[in-house]
Amino acid sequence: MNEPRRGSDYTDLVNYDPLSNFLPIVIVERMVSMRRTSIYKGVSDGTFPAPVQLGEMRASGRAARVAWVRSEIEAWIAAKIAAPRAGHVQVPEKNPALAAMR
Repeated sequence: MNEPRRGSDYTDLVNYDPLSNFLPIVIVERMVSMRRTSIYKGVSDGTFPAPVQLGEMRASGRAARVAWVRSEIEAWIAAKIAAPRAGHVQVPEKNPALAAMR
């Protein structure tokens, strides 16, 4: 049978506790609709929250296990939503859905 390898997306999703304050990369990918490479590029650029180390360091100097802090990811999402949308400023009076929210 084709069992998922340890640490794969499937294993992380099956073992994920929705009440945890720590989020594995597969959950972060789904929450922010970004791929792993874009997330790590944002971490490197300082435009995305960095993960925290949960496991011991490997001989290579990299952490064996990392995760993201839920509140930091939620704050990043909120900031993205609150940021003005370039060229797409909508006036509530012209958009009934926005007017209804006020």
